[in-house]
Amino acid sequence: MTEFEPFYSHAAKVYSLPGFVPQKIDGEYLHRLGVAVEPSAATLDGLEKGSEVFARRYAARTLIPLTQFEVTDAAVDTIVPEIHNYTGRCPALTYEINPVRGCGVGCQYCLVTDGVHEQRLVAIDNYHLYVRALLERFNGPGSDNANHYYYFSPKTEAFQEATLLTGIAHRVLQEFIGHFERFPQSRARLFVASKAGAKHLEYRWNGVSVLDLFSQLRGRMQFNTSVSIMPDAFRDILEPYAAPLPERLAAVRLCREAGVQSDSALVQPIVIPYLTDEHIREFFTSLHGAGIINYKPEFLIRPMRTTSSSAAARRRTGR
Repeated sequence: MTEFEPFYSHAAKVYSLPGFVPQKIDGEYLHRLGVAVEPSAATLDGLEKGSEVFARRYAARTLIPLTQFEVTDAAVDTIVPEIHNYTGRCPALTYEINPVRGCGVGCQYCLVTDGVHEQRLVAIDNYHLYVRALLERFNGPGSDNANHYYYFSPKTEAFQEATLLTGIAHRVLQEFIGHFERFPQSRARLFVASKAGAKHLEYRWNGVSVLDLFSQLRGRMQFNTSVSIMPDAFRDILEPYAAPLPERLAAVRLCREAGVQSDSALVQPIVIPYLTDEHIREFFTSLHGAGIINYKPEFLIRPMRTTSSSAAARRRTGR
């Protein structure tokens, strides 16, 4: 097990917030809050079970990920290619690249884990061999060489400590570089969605930075930053080990300087009470300053079973 110091961390920690303790969310608690709507029995049951889950995780200090990871190898030929299609509207030929089980960023609104980060963080050291086989199968000589997209990474952060300190992220990118050198006609394209900050992209493994590798893939890849609209103090709690917003925008600028397409952003989550004219103007002005002109918005959603005292009365919304 490898212990690490996060590239980014914040002074505020969920365990040290004044007055922040588990609460039992039931009908009586909601009445004290002034909730006028009478929840259904199923809703109350979900809230009470969520309270129990939260109290257990709070006591065990598993609300956010532990700063450690395990490295293992995988039987490459047993990895089944995953097609990315969360909504049913994604391109049918988008393959996922997920070299880590779990995620060290710890977003409390995570759509993959519902904000539960109790899973042990496991990095697959030889994952690049799977990427090599995947590219050869779908875009190598003898394949149909269709417009295949490779998403790095929808189920975990592509550039986190577990992928950077081990060189896994670098080796994955090098596989794409090697693929295009062997097969210049390849119609494969790399799509990266990431909360990476400048420190992540400038991290060197064997003397080469992520940004150096990005520059060799320009014209064949796209980098989309992932950002949120919320107060900084709130962001520090909900994204405990993510890069601060200015650092993510600095990463976007580095990509643009390297000639990498990086003019789009995933805006998630959006905390509705924060959407004042002033905050909206400030937020989108900062994105525009980094050269971002396209946005994909997603609102904050939380299932009842992972509710906390701060999210108890919030209704889940659809996308």
